[in-house]
Amino acid sequence: MANDLGWRKHITQLEELVQARTAALTEVQAQLGQAIVERKRAEAEQERLLATERVQARRQAAVVRLSAELAAALDEAEVCWRVVKGLRETLGYGVVALMLLDETTGDRIMTAHVGYDELPGYEGVPARLSPGQGLTELALLDGQLHYTPDVRREARYYPGACGSEVDVPIRIGGKVLAVLSAENSETNAFHQDDFEVLTAAAQQAGLAIEKARLLAAERQRADELDALRTTMAEITGELELPSLLQAIVERAAGLLHATGGELGLYDEASGQVRIVVSYNLGEGHVGTRHALGEGAMGRVAETREPLIIEDYLTWEARAPQYGDVPLHASLAVPLMVGGRLVGVITIVTTALAR
Repeated sequence: MANDLGWRKHITQLEELVQARTAALTEVQAQLGQAIVERKRAEAEQERLLATERVQARRQAAVVRLSAELAAALDEAEVCWRVVKGLRETLGYGVVALMLLDETTGDRIMTAHVGYDELPGYEGVPARLSPGQGLTELALLDGQLHYTPDVRREARYYPGACGSEVDVPIRIGGKVLAVLSAENSETNAFHQDDFEVLTAAAQQAGLAIEKARLLAAERQRADELDALRTTMAEITGELELPSLLQAIVERAAGLLHATGGELGLYDEASGQVRIVVSYNLGEGHVGTRHALGEGAMGRVAETREPLIIEDYLTWEARAPQYGDVPLHASLAVPLMVGGRLVGVITIVTTALAR
């Protein structure tokens, strides 16, 4: 009897020991499982952070590269091309485009683009987008970045990558005059990092375009001054007045990229302007006279003020002797010496758009 009780006690103790060891092992296994889960979570977070850092580094490198390339750009067209090409090559956007605003019509001019030719069903890129056409106009209207996660839901979307689109305004000389657009074929493809790098690229593009325009204006000014010096040299080399006046009219037309022009001398006794030079406007005009108020020359002789006519052909006060000449944009300027009118010079073009 005593032996049975002893064995039972030992068995009970053994069972309690096994249960305790089992509970301890279970707890260790749970702790180990939790540690594994936390380790995996930490590794995943570390990988996410590394991926984010890689993306940020890639975007920063894109901005640095773009800055260097824009510094080497020589003109406006090259600036625009380097912007779209650089962004696509470094960041892999499906389509990148830069459009300049036509302030007269409100159209967006497709100045530079890349990626459209790789899209399914590509049929060419429009040279212009009219007001109300395309999502890019939104950034021009309010000067803010616009993100469209799913362009298929937007009625005004102009077909492109057909996924998602970011449009960023470009300020040139303090005014919103262009837009930078990036597209991907996937919806919801852009994030805050993309917005930041595209905004930085748009700022750099605006500064580079402004610089290019200033340089172009300076080059044009230098060309004009050089042409003026040439004119003065020719004038000083002329001994006869008719040849001198002819040189003045031809050089003025050349400077303004116009078709031709005329120069008339004012006769105070008769109150008329007599044409003494007619350049590239047909025969029979030299020697004709304009009374005060008659035609562009007569009007300028009467007012002593310059006159710009957008379309001479439809101008109500045009002189009848020019009915057979398709004159359009015209400029007439009085020639004054010490407050006294000595003549009038007109420069004209036969082109419709100027």
